[in-house]
Amino acid sequence: MQLLKIIIKSLKFDKQVYLQAKNNPGFLRSSLLIVLLVSLCTGIGTINLTNDSSIIRDLLSSIIGWLIWTLIIFLIGVKVMKNSATFSQLARTLGLAYSPGVLNIFGLLHFISIPLLAITSIWTIISFIYALKHALEISAERAFLISLLSFIPYILFRSLLFLL
Repeated sequence: MQLLKIIIKSLKFDKQVYLQAKNNPGFLRSSLLIVLLVSLCTGIGTINLTNDSSIIRDLLSSIIGWLIWTLIIFLIGVKVMKNSATFSQLARTLGLAYSPGVLNIFGLLHFISIPLLAITSIWTIISFIYALKHALEISAERAFLISLLSFIPYILFRSLLFLL
């Protein structure tokens, strides 16, 4: 029940839940569960769009992708751009930003699966920018720039993972 409350708050861009995630090491479990839940919901919701489905591969890919994207953001946002946050703070906060993906389960309704994926993808990107804004305590514009710069290597990495 607590996880559901966290997901709803993050979907509503509740600043407090993002700040709690940043400042509370106990949120790492919730962030990991959200990433896993989103992976499952996306896998189930897109089953009618693909012939290739491996739950284990998808779960591992999601966890690795989350950690890699967090690492890329850490390198760009903290090491290069000199903002302040630990890797763990970023991982916890960015894990919450995956929350819109839980709605992908409704992709089982074939007629909405593609528009739904588009909406949740855009919502997730906006959530990432919002999470970065609070994790790094920076402007939305700077968070957007870091998100954009990190997205390109992240997509390349995910594409390589998908090919395996």
